[in-house]
Amino acid sequence: MRVIVLAVVGLLTSAGVSADRSGALPCAPTDPEIAQPPDDPKADPFPKGPWYINVDRTLWAGWDAANLREGSNKVLWIRPKGTQLEVTGRHLGSESSRLVAHIPCCYPSTFQATGLTFPRAGCWEVKAKAGSSELTFVTLVKRAKDRK
Repeated sequence: MRVIVLAVVGLLTSAGVSADRSGALPCAPTDPEIAQPPDDPKADPFPKGPWYINVDRTLWAGWDAANLREGSNKVLWIRPKGTQLEVTGRHLGSESSRLVAHIPCCYPSTFQATGLTFPRAGCWEVKAKAGSSELTFVTLVKRAKDRK
């Protein structure tokens, strides 16, 4: 039986599915895209790098969004100018675990810096909305001591 479990874990890993840190669930994280967001006249050019991007490319999550850890994280968002950003998230193995989003007021341009706090490691679904733009991604949040 142990051989079968190891074989299944091996197949899931090779298919891009990671084990949740609790070992309870498999986690199929969304692959970030290596891309550069559109320029914002009120900011320096944004870096080309890993970003989570919605289908119509109006909502982007980056600046370490692909390397989240339990505890506090800084995430940079690109959103339609003048829209209010809303971010929610839930641990996929525990309905009681929710992320806490700190979204400062009054960013007049397309970019928005946020603080996202994940109370525990594991597989998380993150949903964001700004105006009519929506983005959902799944990520494996690492334990704080595993961050690199």
